[in-house]
Amino acid sequence: MIRAAIIGLGPHGMRMLESALLIDSIKLIAVVDSDESKLNQEIVLKTEAIKLKDLAELWLHQIDLLMIATNGPSHFALSMEGIRNGITHLLISKPMTTSVADAIAINKAATEKEVRVCVDHILRYDETYQWIKTQINNNRWGKIRRMYIQRPGIGLGCLGVHSFDMANYLIGKHPRSITGWLDEPISKNPRGEQFVDPGGLVVLDYGEGIRATVDQVEDGCGPAVTEIIFNHARVRVDEKNNILEVIEKDPEFVPGPNRKAPLTRFVNPHLKDVKHDMVWLLKAITLELISDTPLLSDGDTGQNTIEILVAAYISNSNGNKPVELPLTEPDYLKLNLNIT
Repeated sequence: MIRAAIIGLGPHGMRMLESALLIDSIKLIAVVDSDESKLNQEIVLKTEAIKLKDLAELWLHQIDLLMIATNGPSHFALSMEGIRNGITHLLISKPMTTSVADAIAINKAATEKEVRVCVDHILRYDETYQWIKTQINNNRWGKIRRMYIQRPGIGLGCLGVHSFDMANYLIGKHPRSITGWLDEPISKNPRGEQFVDPGGLVVLDYGEGIRATVDQVEDGCGPAVTEIIFNHARVRVDEKNNILEVIEKDPEFVPGPNRKAPLTRFVNPHLKDVKHDMVWLLKAITLELISDTPLLSDGDTGQNTIEILVAAYISNSNGNKPVELPLTEPDYLKLNLNIT
């Protein structure tokens, strides 16, 4: 039996709690939140978990799995405290940390203590994106040439990192350079006025003519849309409207004057619901974390997405010049972003 604790009972923490309760091999020992009203939510009160406002009391109990659902700036300290206190499994909500140096430190400490780490880039576990990944691996549409991902809302650190990771996942490698433009924040951050997490435009260059463009528009109109251009297809994912559109071109077609490419359009060819259930996805990532199988979204995954974000900030400050990855300058690695 895996003995688990959840820190942070905001909306995402509640989804983590629901997912943990669905797994028979997990026993929820404790939930922690400094806000007593969150400890008194109906579903929390119905659990047998100990309700704690003081984190120090948590370590009086044996905890195997620590699930962190707090705001970004607290992730590093909470993760390190959990590792020091003997956890064996760690699930961190994205962004993993607010600096590259902190992500490196968590991964180093986890390796030394043999702690399995997952960062909840849960779209990797979504059936639609996994179906697309399978077609890519089978070379159904040729090579990816471009990706375009647009999301409304706050901000590059809160939502944009999901887009960075989806590009990495589908393209199958990390980018070699980042170019970024940051927007001015438009409204107060709903997680607190102390956080600054604007939208912006980020271009991820993977080399070999492969690029991904992520556009996070704070006051934009949804839904979020992902579009992928292949040699022989265009794939478009509209999660809100439950649409996976695939337009395929005959790979044998040779373009020329007055020759119209033969195109075939498919809607939801994978026969799945494109709308994803976040509790189900959290259950999937948690089950993988507590198993012995390789991790689809490990600590390196989380480290790379924060590195992309930091590089976008650096590029914006340096006249939107491309920033090469991996980051190596100490000042860049230590750059701390006040994101959520």
